[in-house]
Amino acid sequence: MQHSHNQSPPRPTPTTPGTTSEKTHDIETAIANANKDVAVTAEGIGNILRAFMAEDNKRQH
Repeated sequence: MQHSHNQSPPRPTPTTPGTTSEKTHDIETAIANANKDVAVTAEGIGNILRAFMAEDNKRQH
């Protein structure tokens, strides 16, 4: 019973013209959006860290 996940046959890929490029475009858009989110998050984390550092400096001096 180890191979139970292989029971369903692979679905044939649709041969509709334009489908592949549309899917690729969707994937590229999703990646671009994800990258934007990551950049914003990284920037936000950077700002938070800078604020913490400033607080630490105030406390130490």
